[in-house]
Amino acid sequence: AQLHQAVGALELVSLPPATALLRASEAAVQRLIAKPALADLASVELIEKASFALVDFLARKLAGRPVPAVALFPQYRAVQALAGNDRAHPADLWLDDTAAAPAPVADAAASACALDDALRSAAEAQTLALMRRAAGAAARLSALYAGLGNGRAGQADAGLWPLAAAFFEGLAQGLLPVDVYAKRAASRLLAQLRACARSGELAADAQRLRRELLFFCAQAGTAADAPATPRLAAVRRAHGLAARAAVDYEA
Repeated sequence: AQLHQAVGALELVSLPPATALLRASEAAVQRLIAKPALADLASVELIEKASFALVDFLARKLAGRPVPAVALFPQYRAVQALAGNDRAHPADLWLDDTAAAPAPVADAAASACALDDALRSAAEAQTLALMRRAAGAAARLSALYAGLGNGRAGQADAGLWPLAAAFFEGLAQGLLPVDVYAKRAASRLLAQLRACARSGELAADAQRLRRELLFFCAQAGTAADAPATPRLAAVRRAHGLAARAAVDYEA
């Protein structure tokens, strides 16, 4: 009951990341109530550590000290797992409102590609190669999605593909880790390709995926603003991410 009241208080003062962490803690406690066998010392300490992290975060905010909300991710992920949710993502705590940001300009260096069977097959093959950490797979995916963005100009899905191209460019240049979150994004892009080819429309989670791709573009850091990564630099300029430093969401 106290956790629930605190969630409401944080909502009133508009601190979405802190609210998300405490709501996850509330869900974890509700699960422990429903399944008392899970309520061991480790679970209690996990919720306690998440509370300490939240109090520290709020204290820094009150003191006017800069603290990235994404730094709460290790605790957020832990209590989400305790609540039975293993799909936590660092972008869940990302504060940037990118909903109204403009789509990047067309990629002049990429040839326009149609959304056909050949493109889907190529995307599937290169995504599998990326999962196996094959050299050059991320760069090929970047070029493929850049071409698709040009080929789908004017369509409702056109804005997603340049973000994908920028994301894979960041992976290709070593500015982003090929971790579980990057791999999930690559797989979900394939799902969006299939949905768009089937119905002409993106799947229901497209907006969430778009936000996650923008998060990765922000996470690439200031090195991504260089001429060596033109697609990534274009996305960062268009969405106000230029000169934005990366945050270690594992610490």
